[in-house]
Amino acid sequence: MENNTNGDMAESNEILTATSYLMKTSTKSKTSLYEHLSAILMKVLNERPENPVDILEDLSRNIKKSKFIVPNDTIQDENLVSPAVELAQQQKDLFEVRTEEGEDMPPIPDDDQDLPLPDLMDIAHYFEQAGVGLSQMEVYRTFLALKSLAENYPLQTVRFWGKIIGVQGNYYIAETQYREGEDDEEDDLEDEENEEDDRGEESENGSEDEDEDELPKSNFKPPPTVPREDNRTGANKYIYFIVSYPPFPGNEANYLRAQIARISGCCHISPLGYYHFDEDEDEDEDENIRESFIVNLEFEGLTLKELLEPSLSNWVHHVQYLLPQGRCTWFNPTEKPEDDFDDEEDDEEREEPDEPEPETGPPLLTPISEDDEVDGRTSWTPYLSSRLVPAYACAVLRSNRWPGAYAFAIDRKFENIYIGFGHKYNSENYSPPPPPPVQDEFPSGADITEIDDPTIEEENALKAAQRAEEEDGEELEDEMDEEEEEDDD
Repeated sequence: MENNTNGDMAESNEILTATSYLMKTSTKSKTSLYEHLSAILMKVLNERPENPVDILEDLSRNIKKSKFIVPNDTIQDENLVSPAVELAQQQKDLFEVRTEEGEDMPPIPDDDQDLPLPDLMDIAHYFEQAGVGLSQMEVYRTFLALKSLAENYPLQTVRFWGKIIGVQGNYYIAETQYREGEDDEEDDLEDEENEEDDRGEESENGSEDEDEDELPKSNFKPPPTVPREDNRTGANKYIYFIVSYPPFPGNEANYLRAQIARISGCCHISPLGYYHFDEDEDEDEDENIRESFIVNLEFEGLTLKELLEPSLSNWVHHVQYLLPQGRCTWFNPTEKPEDDFDDEEDDEEREEPDEPEPETGPPLLTPISEDDEVDGRTSWTPYLSSRLVPAYACAVLRSNRWPGAYAFAIDRKFENIYIGFGHKYNSENYSPPPPPPVQDEFPSGADITEIDDPTIEEENALKAAQRAEEEDGEELEDEMDEEEEEDDD
């Protein structure tokens, strides 16, 4: 009887376990298998169809359909927003015409008024002849976006720098300059934040020194950080606005800013004579440290033959060269700042580092004919925008060092643009660096050489010799004790 009772209890427990499993609610359909099977059986018993086993799947599907509820239960279909419609809604504000009160037309600027934004459609027309650029609709939307940028920020100049193509999103870059005095407030805020951080660190260090005993000072001094160049100078001469679509979830601002500076310093060129140095500047000033130039109002333009000359001597760089340090003006990292008040004794104990060799680069307005070759070719390739109608064509230069960088020139007009992946030319495919060579083994010698384990006979012989030595030692001690006793007597 006890065995039957135990068997019944085990069977009932299994039934309860199986039932609880069948009654587990699904996270998707919000129902359980027990309820679904019960509904199928109830439908079969009520309708009593012929051969119900053959239509079991259809019954299950119909029951699931009957329980499906649309989130918005309306007669009309649900309106799904396509990516194109979503993009149009975001760009809707760009096409709004802003007029003054009581007028139908927007204000028209005067002919002699200096506008911060150039005619991007006209520039795109020449690049289109050269076979580069964006589509007409994309250029027009970019033009409107730059116009909105110029209206919302106090900018002096705005130009379309180019487009960097990404894997998940593309970056549209605008090169701008603030008006005089407009960017000083941002610099003041950054300086105030840095001063507050330094004061906070000093106060924390002071409290720790009061509580704890004075520790010995270390002679290690970290290398000084290379400061960023001031706004409107060097690599920070322009302010760059970068917009991506689709939005990039991460932060690539530092990488993009570095690539923009490298491409600008290498690929922004202009016809010889369009820019020149101001004659009012100090004549004794070194050409290598000149940072500014002005437009030559007497420049009448170069002919197509001069612009397409294979020597490339009629094109110059009008952006400062970017040094390997990441700046346009070299910073001496060993030079002590003015606010460094370390003890003189500590300075004497420390060894002064070797004076590094200053980094130098070509000065402004250097001809591109002096650029280094790229895999046995010149750094730029000149060509005519149209061989069929050369009378109305323009001169185009393509960079071989940064694929995607182009420049055109015709009469007094020229422009630069970059449309690419932001990668420098490399004749070889990238391959990860090999691992370092395997280290040599430690030289073997008698101190580290392993010897063979002794055999049992050798161990027994060693033990016997040790016992014999111990016995001989004990006999000698006994003899010595006897002789001492005789001497005492």
